[in-house]
Amino acid sequence: MDPLTQIQDTIDQISEIYYTLVGVLQRDASLVPTDTKPVTSWSSDQIQKNTQELKALTLSLSESLVSHHNALSDQILALPDAYIPSNDGMDLANDQLETIKRLDAINTEKAAELNHVVRLAESLEKSLDAIDKEIVHHLYAIPSE
Repeated sequence: MDPLTQIQDTIDQISEIYYTLVGVLQRDASLVPTDTKPVTSWSSDQIQKNTQELKALTLSLSESLVSHHNALSDQILALPDAYIPSNDGMDLANDQLETIKRLDAINTEKAAELNHVVRLAESLEKSLDAIDKEIVHHLYAIPSE
């Protein structure tokens, strides 16, 4: 999964935690009557049970939120420089141009390394073919060409 997708997934998870927290707050908020006679109320047992469950849920969601926030921070810091504009006052276009030049130089260097490896592999393949022919000739006593 690419870095930006990982960041998007983490943000989605953080959003889900926030929505869950808001839902829990709405669901478990103290009942406040809108008139002098409340329509419903919690029993003392329900209040105690809800309080314990709410504390456990709050702890779990808080730990999850902190964990996801830390993961998001790590993912952002792991992004290559191309994704992070500098803060030294250069305008964005110049910053992007410098990034493109730097990435192009890296790309050229890596392409040269790749070409070298391909040439080595081709040479190795030829050597292995020659060795293979020698083995076949010796095993089956086929005269060399």
